[in-house]
Amino acid sequence: MVTSSAKKANAMEQDFTPLLETKIPEYTALAQAGKVEDAVENLLLIEKQARVAEDAKATSKVATSIVHIIVDARRWDYLNEKLLQLSKRRGQLKMAIKDMVEAAIDVLDKTPDEPTRLALIDTLRTITEGKIFVEVERARLTRMLAKTKEEKGDLAGAATILQEIQVETFGAMDKREKTE
Repeated sequence: MVTSSAKKANAMEQDFTPLLETKIPEYTALAQAGKVEDAVENLLLIEKQARVAEDAKATSKVATSIVHIIVDARRWDYLNEKLLQLSKRRGQLKMAIKDMVEAAIDVLDKTPDEPTRLALIDTLRTITEGKIFVEVERARLTRMLAKTKEEKGDLAGAATILQEIQVETFGAMDKREKTE
């Protein structure tokens, strides 16, 4: 009988690099052929294997690949759904969540309109809420949201949103970001 600790030791020894080098391009091509859901579902299976094996690099790479595939397909609601799904998976690795959030923040400029952008910011703020390892990303997202409200003339709303951020979080940001 194999114990759970022996299974865990075997799982941790597995290297996902060769698998990722072949499967990510394969599923990216599948998504470009119009089968985005199939590509993402296949990548989610690989993500689960890597997550269970506690391979942070592989899990992170798969999660960011999922983000990029969905963004390339311009499926913004689907992106929000999958970001939430990936962040809530049991035993999800911190590095994977952090890299996935950073990848999603990087594509905020590609959103087609303001409501889509605000929905993505809201999703990312939901994911980062209460997680100390992504507090700087949450502060950046909150600043973006406050800036949007300020541009629309809602100064009270912008001030309320900015008051949510802990002072210590601003200390972790670089000087240029703090002053903006």
